Amino acid sequence: MLQFGRNHGQIDAAEFLDPTGNEWHLAQWERAFLSALRGGCSVPVGGHAVIEGDRLTLDGVVLSVDGVDQVRGQVTGDLADAVRLGNDLAARLVEGGAQDLLEAARAE
Repeated sequence: MLQFGRNHGQIDAAEFLDPTGNEWHLAQWERAFLSALRGGCSVPVGGHAVIEGDRLTLDGVVLSVDGVDQVRGQVTGDLADAVRLGNDLAARLVEGGAQDLLEAARAE
């Protein structure tokens, strides 16, 4: 599930689909992050993004099915590099042990 929140006003479809807009970059990092983890609705993966100017900070987490174990990570970079940042964050989580949690979740 992809959810966007914003502090000022509503978003319309044209703004969301604009490949130069912030929402487009947010969707792209999320897709890259989940794809790199082979994640989806059946695995406990979460992410949060903050845009400040032209900088993007991403926080990610992979949890065990029971929520006891977790691997967290964060990356920051240029907003225009959202896909690379999503992939980098996924790689950082895997390096931290997320692969074991993901495999266990898929086995259930």
